[in-house]
Amino acid sequence: MPKILYLITQSEMGGAQKNALDLACAFKDRYEILAAAGLDGNGEFFERLHENGIRYSQLKWLRRAINPYFDLRAFFEIKKLLEKEQPDILHLHSSKAGFLGALAARRSPTFQGSRISKHRLKVIY
Repeated sequence: MPKILYLITQSEMGGAQKNALDLACAFKDRYEILAAAGLDGNGEFFERLHENGIRYSQLKWLRRAINPYFDLRAFFEIKKLLEKEQPDILHLHSSKAGFLGALAARRSPTFQGSRISKHRLKVIY
């Protein structure tokens, strides 16, 4: 079953989180779904994912505020998650998650443009 990873910066329930949750719920019967978000926010996004039986990952270093140290750590945390989970589709929400997620995907050996792996990661912004 193909796998989709939704990546979002914060765990509060805002527009990006609602959009990702709605998509995850709609596709959970046809795809393996994983959502990942930073710990900024009240965690309601994680609660709603849990209520709907959707797997999620809490990213320790992904934060909304710009901080070169945390951002570098978040980049490697996301890259490690991509290598571990090997999603077929990476759906990015919000600017920080979008930038770091796209950069981590680009550096991943499973990125669509890579010739290293037969598995190809498609990135949706």
